[in-house]
This record gives sequence, structure tokens and C-alpha cells, in this order.
Amino acid sequence: MSRRSPPLWFKLTRTNSTFTGFVSTNGANWLQVGTANVSMPVTVYAGLAVCARNASAPNASTFDHVTLPRWPAAVLEVEK
Repeated sequence: MSRRSPPLWFKLTRTNSTFTGFVSTNGANWLQVGTANVSMPVTVYAGLAVCARNASAPNASTFDHVTLPRWPAAVLEVEK
């Protein structure tokens, strides 16, 4: 996938120690962009971050449609 303008969708899946990244321009058709094997414990913490890549032009971003399948709702915390 060539460089695209927002909005973009990103998906990260984990199967055992294999993480696979995907990108989409519509949230329905996904293109695999990478795979990595990372040894991790069973319990992990997930977070979202952004970077403006320019300290003089702050970034304002919105995350929506965030899901963490198979995670009990009680362990999900949101910090602002």
C-alpha cells in the first residue's frame, strides 16, 4: 500500500508469540504489512499513541472502534 491520507484503519493480531500488522483504507479490506515473533508473557498491557513528528505542530488525534477481543471488560481502563 502506498502512502495514504487519513482516515486509515490499523489492526494488530496476536497468535501465541506471532504479531501480525494490517492496514486498511475502509475497515473492510485489509492488507498485511508485517509479522514479528515477540516472546511475551501471557499477561500484557495494550496502549495507543500518536506522534506529530514535529514539535512545533502538535498532533490532535481521535481513536474510535477500538476493540480488544477476549479481554474481560473489567481489565480495560481508559486514561486521558
